[in-house]
Order: sequence, then C-alpha cells, then structure tokens
Amino acid sequence: IINNMVAHVAVNSSGKYCYTDFDSLFSGIQSLEVVQLVQNDLQCETLPSRTFSNLPSLRELYLIRFGSLTFLPFGFLHDVPALRSFNLTGYTGGYWPRSPPLALPPLSDAGRSLEALDLSQQSFLNISKHLFQNLTSLRSLYMVDCLVHKDSLSDMETLFSGLTSLQLLDISCSLDSFP
Repeated sequence: IINNMVAHVAVNSSGKYCYTDFDSLFSGIQSLEVVQLVQNDLQCETLPSRTFSNLPSLRELYLIRFGSLTFLPFGFLHDVPALRSFNLTGYTGGYWPRSPPLALPPLSDAGRSLEALDLSQQSFLNISKHLFQNLTSLRSLYMVDCLVHKDSLSDMETLFSGLTSLQLLDISCSLDSFP
C-alpha cells in the first residue's frame, strides 16, 4: 500500500498536471500483482496513460480517495492484460470533501479480463454510453452513491446493455444528478 506518496509535479502537453515519478514508479517490478494507492492527497488531475503499462501481472488496482484526480486518459488500462479488479472509489463527504467531478474514457481496454469494477462515491462529468463497452468478463459493478452530471443522463438507457457476464450491479443511492 502506498500512502501519502510524494512526487514531482509537471505540466503535460495538454496543460494538465501529472506526476513525473509515475512514469517510472513501477518499472522493474513485473511480477507485481496488486497496487493500492489509497487516500493519497496528491494534487494530480490525471495520471500518465502508461502509469501501469510495465505491470503485466497486475491483477488488482485500487485508486481509493485519490487526491484531486479529475480524468483518466484514453488507453489508461490498455497494457494491463491480467487486470481482474479495478477500484476507483471516491469520497462521499462527511469527514472528507466529495471528490471532484471525474471524466472517464471508455474502459474497453480492460475488457479482456476485468471482472470487478468499483466506481462508488464518484461524481461524473460525463458518462459515455460506451463506458462499459466490451467489458464482456465483468461480473460485478458497483456505482454506490454516485453523482452524474445531468447532461450525461441521456445515455443511461444503454449504459449497461453490453455487460453480458454481469451478475451483480449495485447502484444503490446512485445516479443522482447535479447541474
């Protein structure tokens, strides 16, 4: 578990903040199976798209209460072929302030092996109808206490339609909208 990580900040080509140490943070540990970045107060809007690409054995990824993360780049999970579980749980409020709104690209890159996905307690700026496309191995999806921007609600009709292996869907107290 990596708690309270310190990294060097840089501005990437899109003007978003990234942490340069993430590019090489996991190099040389190809047998690593679980990464937990929990309750980090990093002032990071995004992570480099290849942050976890050197981890071919990575089975579980936890980015729980992860600072000020506001979007994940396309292809974020592209080179993580063994990934079975991805947890991107945010803050619900109370002691912690609610996580900033998050923009997620389609997660189809993880479709080959992803079985469990937890997006609980997140605020979403956009939810594409393609968010879960090709996640044919996904068995459990948690979106507990999520907030969704009202402009994203039009795509909700088909959001879960391609999840052919889904056995558990928990959207309790979820999908409230915000302006």
